[in-house]
Amino acid sequence: MKKLFLLLLLIPTFSFGQLKSDIVIKTDNFEITYSEILEQPTLVKYTIPCVYGSVSNSRGSMNFYKNDSIHTSDSKDYYNNVWDKGHMIPAGAFNCDKAMLKSTFSYLNCALQHEDLNRKLWKYLEAYEKKLTQYGDVYVVIKVLFTIKPEKLSTGATVPTYFEKTIYLNSQNYGTWRFPNLTNSSTNVNDFKIN
Repeated sequence: MKKLFLLLLLIPTFSFGQLKSDIVIKTDNFEITYSEILEQPTLVKYTIPCVYGSVSNSRGSMNFYKNDSIHTSDSKDYYNNVWDKGHMIPAGAFNCDKAMLKSTFSYLNCALQHEDLNRKLWKYLEAYEKKLTQYGDVYVVIKVLFTIKPEKLSTGATVPTYFEKTIYLNSQNYGTWRFPNLTNSSTNVNDFKIN
């Protein structure tokens, strides 16, 4: 069983008080840039390590957990509202083993994602990128984008405005999709493809 090692790199771009704007978390399979100020990830990169992993039906027993050394969102930010704990790195593509699957349930890996987006378009695109693995290596880059004055919840977390996902197949840009973080009438992911 492969062990996951987290390497925390603090990049001193700017900070307010003790909160940092860019904390980089790296493992063998993914990288997350996290903003303690926004209480949201801002950049996520991953390679799909396995599509049909060995851990089956165990996702339901996993709960999101906080990292003791990084100030993140928490369950209060997602309580009784339209915001899902949207996995940026999909749990379904990281079910190679229990430790890898659990790593996707960190609050470092979830964003305030409108329930309609998370349960439809985002879910469809995650399934699509998994299917692409039959043609080669799939690498994904997600930008979590905010307006100049984004909505901030009373619980502290900041609501992203857009999610932009770029998929690379065998190191070639396969496409980029930009989704507004709100309810959408379209169920066709290609309505949001920008290249």
